[in-house]
Amino acid sequence: MDSKQPTGTQRARKLRLILVPVVVVGALCLALLPGTMGAKGPSIIQLTDNALNDGNTQIDGGKVTWMGYDGNDYEIFLYDGKSTIQITDNAGYDANPQIDGGKVTWEGYDGIDLEIFLYDGKSTIQLTDNALNDGNPQIDGGKVTWQAWDGNDYEIYLYDGKSTIKLSDNDWTDANPQIDGGKVTWEGYDGIDLEIFLYDGKSTIQLTDNALNDGNPQIDSGKVTWQEYDGNDYEIYLYDGRNTIQLTDNADYDANPQIDGGKVTWEGSDGNDLEIFLYDGKSTIQLTDNALVTDFSPQIDGGKVTWHAWDGNDYEIFLYDGKSTIQLTDNGWDDYGPQIDGGKVIWDGYDGNDWEVYLWTR
Repeated sequence: MDSKQPTGTQRARKLRLILVPVVVVGALCLALLPGTMGAKGPSIIQLTDNALNDGNTQIDGGKVTWMGYDGNDYEIFLYDGKSTIQITDNAGYDANPQIDGGKVTWEGYDGIDLEIFLYDGKSTIQLTDNALNDGNPQIDGGKVTWQAWDGNDYEIYLYDGKSTIKLSDNDWTDANPQIDGGKVTWEGYDGIDLEIFLYDGKSTIQLTDNALNDGNPQIDSGKVTWQEYDGNDYEIYLYDGRNTIQLTDNADYDANPQIDGGKVTWEGSDGNDLEIFLYDGKSTIQLTDNALVTDFSPQIDGGKVTWHAWDGNDYEIFLYDGKSTIQLTDNGWDDYGPQIDGGKVIWDGYDGNDWEVYLWTR
């Protein structure tokens, strides 16, 4: 492994925002988009409306967080269901916000390197303070996990609400942590390939042990899903708390699994393009079936699944509500990276000038 410490840009591989800074800062506003349905029906709310890029949105409990460019750098914002609060206002880069229970965590540049910050609903706490890069934070129940460069490789850390615990300590890179119910999963290199690990609150269990790459783990209620290369393509696996189940076994690409309530969704190739699949705990349902649209990056909550898809001209947002699929957007601009919670869907949408944040609600 390279002993040279990676830069923040090299490290932040999960950061999907690919925006170009624009000019002056505009005012954030809450506006109902023209043409949407009234108060009794579904509506799209535009949470930001300015001349600057906003994106990398996350939602929990009706509250939304995102990173927005202020003309100099990116800052963190929070919509609490009624109004928007600017959580950070500094000369450093703040990015990759995550939210749970009204608390927001993110990675921020302190003038030397990336550190981890936590907004607890009233004030901001700096969880790390060192000369090494800390990033990719995730939050659940007031607990925060992240990966940090220790001088040799990346390791996994957990802030339990009082103090910070180092969950991994080896000579190989551990990355991409996810947290739920105090349990943390991540992918770690074992000297041969990537494997999946689970910290159950007391000790660490190695869920996979093979000569194939396992990665992109996600966790919910003690169950973990991930993708594994089987020598030909990627397949989807599920650890149910006791045993590991292989959810897919085909000659096509299956990747990017997400889990909620024991149900797993992912994007998979049908031989022509990418489609969206859902394992409901017993069997697998193919949610999309088309030859023109590429569907990918699904997210799941309460049995409902959202994703973005190429419609031949641009990316649009779709929602499977448990019975049928609804197209939430239909315009001439890209809508990208949807997230779902409580039936509400948020995404980054281009308005012809820059990227804004949108919220769909019934």
